[in-house]
Amino acid sequence: MTGQALKGRSTGGRLFGYRTKQGPDGAEWLIFEPEAEIVRRIFQEYAGGLSMKALTVRLNEESVPFPGKVTRRGPTRRGWAISTIHTILSNEKYWGRWVWNKAMFVKDPETGKRTAVLRPKDEWVVEDRPDLQLINLDLWTRVRERLNVVRAAYGATGTLKRPRGQAPELYSRHMLSGLIRCGICGARVTIQTSQRKKNDVLYRYGRYRCSFHVAKGPSICPNSMSIPQAVLEMKLVEKFQKALTPEMIDYLVAATNAALDALNINPQQLQRFEVERRRLDGELSNLVKFVVKGEPSPRLREEITVRERRLIELDQQIQHLRSAAAPARHEID
Repeated sequence: MTGQALKGRSTGGRLFGYRTKQGPDGAEWLIFEPEAEIVRRIFQEYAGGLSMKALTVRLNEESVPFPGKVTRRGPTRRGWAISTIHTILSNEKYWGRWVWNKAMFVKDPETGKRTAVLRPKDEWVVEDRPDLQLINLDLWTRVRERLNVVRAAYGATGTLKRPRGQAPELYSRHMLSGLIRCGICGARVTIQTSQRKKNDVLYRYGRYRCSFHVAKGPSICPNSMSIPQAVLEMKLVEKFQKALTPEMIDYLVAATNAALDALNINPQQLQRFEVERRRLDGELSNLVKFVVKGEPSPRLREEITVRERRLIELDQQIQHLRSAAAPARHEID
């Protein structure tokens, strides 16, 4: 793929504003003007003072085609997002600087997911492509300067981060993060926080709102619902408390322990499977030797087939028992 990149050819993937065409040496990048105009507009309007959120809402109100609209996951995205705008504004390919071999993917041993890691700069393959330039360097510079100013003034300064690849609802400071959905569009309902200072005391407030309505605008989801965090969480806690009758607790404990028993490793069962496997393996070896020495009969073939199938079943069961890691049982008083 490095050779393809050095020739200016596509190495796979999609890029908003461009298309590929098959050439004699591989797929060639071409500017796709309908999308290129949208990219130029995003850069110009952001450099002119429009925020990324205002840009997102405006593009969605005008039903402007968004990246990935024609892909398999496109319909679930429903429109432009702030993150999409930021990705476009940060892509230096749009001013003609194409970089290959910039990052490599490393598998995280804890989560099993692939994570992008930057390579040393001396390993990057950089190519200037004025033929694919959508904006000039002056516009790119003005956008970068504004992004840096905004990041310095409003960027996240917290040091606590959730583990990569882990479910955000498990590490969120908010009780219902990731657990409730908008009844109209199906997007996550998230916390929108605000704060004010009074008599040198800082007060923070949170309200649950549809994330698509907030981030993408009412043209994507008209649900303007806004529920104070304390009100919604208190009502849900009250409902849980009423539902947790002694009978319900007994049922939950029994169901949980039954599930744990199903996962639990049984050393005696594992030993029985291993003994049966060794016996069947020996019988199968003897049958095969007998077939080699004489004329195989249909009965012999049937006996061999039965034992082979059982060996496969035993291997699967043994593997399951060895890999199962059951959590400890808990009793609720």
